[in-house]
Amino acid sequence: MTTFGFSAFLKLIHLNERPRRTELRKRLRGYSQGGYDYHRSLRAFSRKLVLDRHGLASVMLEAEAISNTAERNSARSGLAMLENWRVANVLDSFPAEQVTIESPGNIYKVCYRPDFGVDIAGVRTAVHVWNTIRPDLQRRMVLAAMAPFFDQVAGQGYNQIAVLSLRDGQLYGLTDAAPYLAHSNVLFEYIDRLIEEIDDDGRRPPAEDRPTA
Repeated sequence: MTTFGFSAFLKLIHLNERPRRTELRKRLRGYSQGGYDYHRSLRAFSRKLVLDRHGLASVMLEAEAISNTAERNSARSGLAMLENWRVANVLDSFPAEQVTIESPGNIYKVCYRPDFGVDIAGVRTAVHVWNTIRPDLQRRMVLAAMAPFFDQVAGQGYNQIAVLSLRDGQLYGLTDAAPYLAHSNVLFEYIDRLIEEIDDDGRRPPAEDRPTA
């Protein structure tokens, strides 16, 4: 059973139909399983910045060691945005535990891993950071994707779960899952069906090998 990290799942559901199918085929056929996580270093530095309270200058200096130029530039711009957001909004910070759910058809899993928890004006918020250039996030899609995780994250003592876009500083926060559960069910079930279709296509013999009537 394939497991999506939350950013990977967000990217998948925001893609158009053809690239979405292409991305799923790659994953299901093992081309992207266990591959290089372009944003892993950013997440580690984000936790240092917010949870461990390292200064921005020292974290930026560490980020200079990233060998890939595009990844290094992406991490540095994301960290600068995160620091501005943290200074303007965060009262306190604390670790938050990941939550994993299975799809309605038990075909795949999605893991919502907060990079940190923060206190925003008295609201305890679990935050997953997003730093992917494309596609652009749509608020309703993001909230629907988070809705199935809400009760479990709230059980850890959080009032809100969120995605923080480090592209523009936008926080997509969810404090009540109920209005988004119907949309969420449709969304998760749709990916179930899509995976089943792609699996069926992969098992189907080539046209020249199929029996004829």
